[in-house]
Amino acid sequence: MSPGDTGSIDGARLVDSAVAVVEAPTVDLALGVLTEAAQTLLDAEGCIAIVWEDGGEVGTVRAAVGEGAPFAGEQIRRTWELPQTTTSGPPAPGSSFENARFAEVYARIVSRVVVPLDFGSAAAVTLHVAWFSEQPPERLAEAERLLATLGRLTQIGARAEQELARDRERARLEAVIESVGEAVWIETRDGTKLNGAARDLLGLGEDETVSDLDTELRELDGTPIAPNRRPRARSIATGETVPFLHKRTRADGSERVFQGSAAPVYASSQSGPVGTVVTFRDVTEEYNRSLLTERFLELLFEALPIAVGVADPATGEILSVNRAFSDLVGYEPEAMIGSAPPHAWWADVPDLADPEPSPCEALFRRADGRLVPVELVPLLVDEAGGEPAAAVTLITDLSERRRFEQQMVQSGKLAAIGELAAGVAHEINNPLFAILGLVEFLLKEVEPGTKPHDRLELIQQTGLEIKDVVRALLDFARERSDEFETVDLRDVVEQTVDLLRRTSLHKEIELVERYPAERVPVFASAGQIKQILLNLVTNAQQAMAESGEIAIELAREEDAAVLRVRDTGPGIAPEVADRIFDPFFTTKRELGGTGLGLALSQSIADAHGGTLTAASPAGGGAEFTLRIPLEGCRE
Repeated sequence: MSPGDTGSIDGARLVDSAVAVVEAPTVDLALGVLTEAAQTLLDAEGCIAIVWEDGGEVGTVRAAVGEGAPFAGEQIRRTWELPQTTTSGPPAPGSSFENARFAEVYARIVSRVVVPLDFGSAAAVTLHVAWFSEQPPERLAEAERLLATLGRLTQIGARAEQELARDRERARLEAVIESVGEAVWIETRDGTKLNGAARDLLGLGEDETVSDLDTELRELDGTPIAPNRRPRARSIATGETVPFLHKRTRADGSERVFQGSAAPVYASSQSGPVGTVVTFRDVTEEYNRSLLTERFLELLFEALPIAVGVADPATGEILSVNRAFSDLVGYEPEAMIGSAPPHAWWADVPDLADPEPSPCEALFRRADGRLVPVELVPLLVDEAGGEPAAAVTLITDLSERRRFEQQMVQSGKLAAIGELAAGVAHEINNPLFAILGLVEFLLKEVEPGTKPHDRLELIQQTGLEIKDVVRALLDFARERSDEFETVDLRDVVEQTVDLLRRTSLHKEIELVERYPAERVPVFASAGQIKQILLNLVTNAQQAMAESGEIAIELAREEDAAVLRVRDTGPGIAPEVADRIFDPFFTTKRELGGTGLGLALSQSIADAHGGTLTAASPAGGGAEFTLRIPLEGCRE
């Protein structure tokens, strides 16, 4: 029978009904139109459409009109075998349904027609039309032809089968998505799907949607991410997988850090992406630990007492320096970062481009021009692939070590001089005692007031002066420079000046002393303080050639003892004023100067918690000031 051959049924109405079914956007709406059309065309009591699953054992009433309307959406389980062809007439004996209400209505049916609409091995859809009164056989046959024709015209059975297949595929996909450990967020034209892990991470309840979230994303530093720069938008635009690490606010208002990737979704009928699949996980705790570790390393880097510089291993460009490095060379970090070799602070630096660099010594020039001896320990930090990522150099200031070495040399020299002075004093004292004894014996034999007597007294006086000088040398030689004790600085200075006055080779130079009336107690090494004063007075004598005045002034100023040595020489030249305390710097090389005296004296002052400074007063000459804490005032 052709589709238009429907007996007494109006063919136009049939075609219109078929068109309305085909144009319905969903299977459920199409079945609704189909059942209404069937009931109207057949003047039936009711009509239902059942979509079957599990081989026809379980079905769902997807559309129902008339007496069957209350059962729309009900799930039923059938115990009879699914018909493979159309069936008409009263219900078959023994038919039963688990749904009691459906069974009750079914029992009232007098005439009925059941038509499977896909004509396959197992019907996806069956259309049930029922009457509560007996219908003639030709009417039932006509109803079978009508329903079969509607099925062929609309292909509703195949359409329902496809939808069932899609539902089954969607169910399998959702099961897979739910089983994934990571959070999954699928966004397509059909809508949004989040698995349970995604809902948990975003803090969404079962009834909440993504639209309930604050969708503003932020960089790790808090900067908002523009909509066109968000991972999903970039994945759609580029058609590539986009990794991300960003911050997002959960539904409960807490801010979390998520890491994941957004990948494009393609459809066979579309040329470009139709959506995205985003997988992500909460890395807030890891990020906070990493941030804490990074901050700790930054603070450690800054707090390291040793200077550290980080450079590009290929170009030598400075990437980072710590505070100790900045203090060492006298440049601010901003002025150093980005600079390329040769750097401004290099004075004498070996080639560091060796593929296997080793520790070496070098010379840096500070921003103020002062030279600093340093030790360089270069290290290479490799990336995961083995390529050098950074060149790190550990830099040790050798200035203190050099001063200590010089002090040890000077102390050794002083010890040797002390031993020599003791030996010389012994050799002088023996004949001197004999001379003084003989003079004293001769004075008893010579008449007082005579010229021989006066001459003998002069010899005796000179011998006693020699004896005093030898005793002062012995006292100085016995002074231990490593012993610190409470001493009166006035006594120490007076003893040293007395020795200088007795042994000075420049008798034309006048030593002027000024002392306070009260004691000046300090915790110090008397020998080391004498050494400073000897160095300062000796330098002053050499600066003034053969005549002049050296003023030695001791005073108490607040919590400090202040010793000033001022001469009437030419003063300190401005071009060398910043370098006179540098080791081995001297302006008297031709006179045998080593350049160690002032450097050693400054080191001794530092060891006493004090300072040694130099100046050129307006009146001329040079003035050196030693300042050390009074006893009990040292920190």
